[in-house]
Amino acid sequence: QGISEVVRGIDLLDSTPRHIYLQQLLNFDTPDYFHIPVAENRLGQKLSKLTGAPGLPLAEPRPQLLAALRSLGQATPTELANSSIADIWRFAISQWNPQVLAGLRSLPCDADTLAAPENGLS
Repeated sequence: QGISEVVRGIDLLDSTPRHIYLQQLLNFDTPDYFHIPVAENRLGQKLSKLTGAPGLPLAEPRPQLLAALRSLGQATPTELANSSIADIWRFAISQWNPQVLAGLRSLPCDADTLAAPENGLS
């Protein structure tokens, strides 16, 4: 399989033991799992197509990537805005601090604001 780590929403936490059990039955290696809080709208609904969240324009993904890192409580120095995607990922991985997410199940997020061109995120 070659998968060593899985990062996904905390809404899938209850499914993880079943996935691990299936991996063991199939003699697959079990990756390390890390569950992050889900982004929710002001009604407490997980942002998704199902709840009508707008898609994020990905022609220029740097602003969205930096906004996602900030929403996850991660440091994002201003000079990263002009860095390559690869450099942003390298920085994010090297500075990843999961402790800031401890105990959080959700992160309030205004999807319309995230996707708005005037906020530099499109």
